[in-house]
Amino acid sequence: MESLITAIQAVRHPGLIEGSAAIPGMAEDLGRQLAVIAYKSNSPVTWVMFLGGTGTGKSTLFNLFCGRALSATGVERPKTFGPIAYAHANANIGTGFPFPELEPDEPSPEEDLRQPMAGTPSRLSIISHRRKTLSHLAIVDTPDVDSVEEGNRVITRNLYLLADAVIFVASPEKYADEVPLDALFEAFQDGKVAAFLLNKVRSGLGAEDVLKVLESRGIACDRGLIRILPAAPGDSAAELSALEAVSRIMRSLHAELDPASSGERLRRQQDRRLEHSRRSAQRLLGLLQAEASAADQWQERLEQLARETADLLLEGEAKRFKAQSDEYIRIEIRKLFNRYDPLAKPRRVIQETILFPLRLLGFRKDKGEARHKQALAKLRKYSDSSPLAAALAQMNRRVLEELAPVGRDTPLGTALRSPDLPLTEPEIEARVLQGQETLLVWIDERFRDLAEHLSTRKKWGIYSASIVWGALLLAVEIVIGGGFTMVDAVLDSALAPFLTKGTTELFAYQEIQKIARELADRYRSELLAVIDEQRRRYQGCLAATLTPPETLQRLDQWLKQRPRAGAKGRTERP
Repeated sequence: MESLITAIQAVRHPGLIEGSAAIPGMAEDLGRQLAVIAYKSNSPVTWVMFLGGTGTGKSTLFNLFCGRALSATGVERPKTFGPIAYAHANANIGTGFPFPELEPDEPSPEEDLRQPMAGTPSRLSIISHRRKTLSHLAIVDTPDVDSVEEGNRVITRNLYLLADAVIFVASPEKYADEVPLDALFEAFQDGKVAAFLLNKVRSGLGAEDVLKVLESRGIACDRGLIRILPAAPGDSAAELSALEAVSRIMRSLHAELDPASSGERLRRQQDRRLEHSRRSAQRLLGLLQAEASAADQWQERLEQLARETADLLLEGEAKRFKAQSDEYIRIEIRKLFNRYDPLAKPRRVIQETILFPLRLLGFRKDKGEARHKQALAKLRKYSDSSPLAAALAQMNRRVLEELAPVGRDTPLGTALRSPDLPLTEPEIEARVLQGQETLLVWIDERFRDLAEHLSTRKKWGIYSASIVWGALLLAVEIVIGGGFTMVDAVLDSALAPFLTKGTTELFAYQEIQKIARELADRYRSELLAVIDEQRRRYQGCLAATLTPPETLQRLDQWLKQRPRAGAKGRTERP
């Protein structure tokens, strides 16, 4: 049971389905119900609650039933500010108490009580005794069910879950009021009513009159449960106890709540609690499963939006041409071919002879490695992340328009509107630059590796394939410009007229084609990784508002079990 209670504490909801707003309250109620079941399964004590509206004389009758002046009474209303429990010292009713918002005080022995208690808000005052005749009972005077204080109503509601028997107190002025009757109706539905005490009756009001009012509110009550208590001159406990009718009613209540009937009452109420909690758990699980199903659909739609954003970006990139990348690739490819061109040295001699006078006049400078570095620096400097930023901005708008729950105050709706959720333009630019740095390092290493591992025959093959190099440059330009899917088509159409099987030109074609394909994949992956990061941020929002699957599984397992009532009112679980 403890593991189930812990699992329920993890219940969350994004707010994707109708009716999801009820989930937190349902989970809280179920947690309280299960905590009460666990507490009651370890306690053989019958909890008797005195419930009633303000000014009905509830505390006075509580004192009469206990035979002690324990709870403060008087004409001021209300007199009970917190619940007061009267229990045997060995009952230890404060141990493992199931409501953290209502902390039990250390028991006060009744012999040390100097004056009646008024109770303390948010505390359970416990008065202990050693009377064997009441050792099977925990008798509680509760705050008024119609209290104007919300905290008192919550306390009374929680204590009601512990009740095995309810003694409901009304007065001629209060017995037809809506709030007390609602509480009475629930107590009858749950089979907890031990008696309906109509207190302070001075006129000819009788049980039949009460029955008519109850029946008009849909409350089916056995006439034998209704007890009429006459008003005493001063309404004091001493004066009431002196009335034979009142003493007779108190004796009958004690007889009905004797130890012989306690065990059966405990088992019956525990079975009711279990059945009620199972119905609550079934309703909660149904809503949580519906939320989980809606979350799966939400994630599918998010992934679709991310794919559409990626397609839009790649389509736009295919229309752009990166001159800086093109320059860098041309430099590297020309370096490679010049290195393995057997006529490169004579051509360089001729070139130097022609260009030397121009250099002397300052018309031409040898760029060499400096040109390589300049191209790389230009690529970094003029890298444009705006297309990616624009694509992500459109994706963010569509997420809010198409995926945000209708209610802005839902957990997921609130999370999706967090200003820290979308990637900022500086973040996008930093990721693009980082990706391009990685890409340029790879390109440089790939070309150098290829150049260092070519055999002499392959070098001659590359030289003989130089006739098709212009087409290869065009293919690489298309890759860098965004034409990822066009590489093969360009290469095939450009090189087909020049290649025959078995020629060394085929090697050049295959090597450059391999580089171009991998370049396309890497470049595309670097761009799409940023979109994927934004998608994961949105998925993280959803995950933070979803109930963990383990909780759903634990609830389902518990519902498939069939608990059985054990001896002495305890619940045994398989």
